[in-house]
Amino acid sequence: MGTTASGLLRGCLTAPGALVLAAFALAGCVDNLPGSYTQAEYQADPSQLQHDIYFQPGSAKLANGERERLNTALRNLLLRPDDDILVHLASTGSEVLDAQRVATARSAVSGTRARVRIVAPSGFNLVDPYPDVGLVQVMRYSRVIVKCPNQGADFNDDAFRRSELLMGCVNAANIANMADEKRDLTAPGEMEGTDRFTGLAAVERYREDRVKQPAVDSISE
Repeated sequence: MGTTASGLLRGCLTAPGALVLAAFALAGCVDNLPGSYTQAEYQADPSQLQHDIYFQPGSAKLANGERERLNTALRNLLLRPDDDILVHLASTGSEVLDAQRVATARSAVSGTRARVRIVAPSGFNLVDPYPDVGLVQVMRYSRVIVKCPNQGADFNDDAFRRSELLMGCVNAANIANMADEKRDLTAPGEMEGTDRFTGLAAVERYREDRVKQPAVDSISE
């Protein structure tokens, strides 16, 4: 039989101990009802740049002067390797034109030290109200804010517990302090697929008893 909320509350009410301690236990049980757990969230700095770019209507080419205007705005930020350039593109209703504009946008922001991420519609989409306008954002992850759930704001919390951090929040704060790249917490890189040919070759070597042995580094005293 599954554990119900009323069963949890009944267990708290019948637990041995003083009435005051039972009240604290009841509050703890209410906070941890099934499905009520809220994890801590990470929040990055606001974007350092929000720059509109314009395409020629019905074309994959940028409007006259747009590339130079964009490059000037990016140069003024002195981009770093741990920055992100996000390019948001609208849907034109044509998969071919959308793909061409993705290539144009990527080319326009290439050559910088920042990581480039294109946010574009995939597959056939309805035409956006402003299909020839895109948005370029620059995200800088110099600090990360840990947003903890409750933290004394919940009506079940009392003065005795308001100065305490939830366990999930403590873990999130520790992870934020240990992260080598802060942007991995809010904008992690996408994992690429494996090379099927390399995997197939490994299986064939195993079947033919030609397994490659890992290299062992010699240690000199």
